[in-house]
Amino acid sequence: EPFTQGPVRYDAAVKAALEHGISVNTIHCGPESEGVQGKWKHAALLADGNFMTIDQNRAIAHVKAPQDEEIARLGTELNKTYVGYGMRAKEATARQTAQDQQAAGMSLGSATQRAVSKASAYYDNSGWDLVDGTKKGTVKLEGLKDDELPEEMRQLDAAARQTFLAEKAKRRAEIQDRIQKLNEERNKYVATEQKKQAES
Repeated sequence: EPFTQGPVRYDAAVKAALEHGISVNTIHCGPESEGVQGKWKHAALLADGNFMTIDQNRAIAHVKAPQDEEIARLGTELNKTYVGYGMRAKEATARQTAQDQQAAGMSLGSATQRAVSKASAYYDNSGWDLVDGTKKGTVKLEGLKDDELPEEMRQLDAAARQTFLAEKAKRRAEIQDRIQKLNEERNKYVATEQKKQAES
């Protein structure tokens, strides 16, 4: 069934949950493609959560891949590109780190999948991150007061603030691109290993 059913728009509902410090993790029972089409994956990404599928017709085991550790490490590096603003910045930054630690505590596979999710276009933190916020147009840098900015930006003039954000955005794009490429390699490796296991 789709995640979109009901009288309240799912994107508004999960964003409201996030504003109250609640992460939404979704588990779709069925093929992953149906979970994507039914918006289960999108809902989790919007809410800083994780998406999983359970296909009752398949037994799925995590296949450790050579790319896992680097992908997980880059997922942590991504956090350094976030520039919190406003009252929610401190709490949201702490929540992002806590979610990373929770995923890492579960398994390397969970940390890898979280990093891949954070590298996707669906992972959006425009409500508290200046890089996403200015990119999406939900916040104007020049409209913020000094006390709404992070400490590292308060002493910069307007031009230097723009440069600072541009550098963070560039670094984020580089890391996300690297994660996506590593994940493509990982998917090929996993498919090969799963084929070997099926044959044996």
